[in-house]
Amino acid sequence: MIIKQEKGAIYPLVMLVCALVLIFIGEMIYIYTSEWGYIKEIQSYYQREIKEIIQQNELQI
Repeated sequence: MIIKQEKGAIYPLVMLVCALVLIFIGEMIYIYTSEWGYIKEIQSYYQREIKEIIQQNELQI
């Protein structure tokens, strides 16, 4: 497909491509931050579990 630059025919296509790229980048940022939050939540969960296990073992000794 050959696009001729006739009276601004390229500009809408460039804007569409830029919009799609921005949407893609936004989705990637959202996915990254949600995974990061999940990882932090899991880390804190396991830290609490380990502390509880250590406390239970200390009480049994």
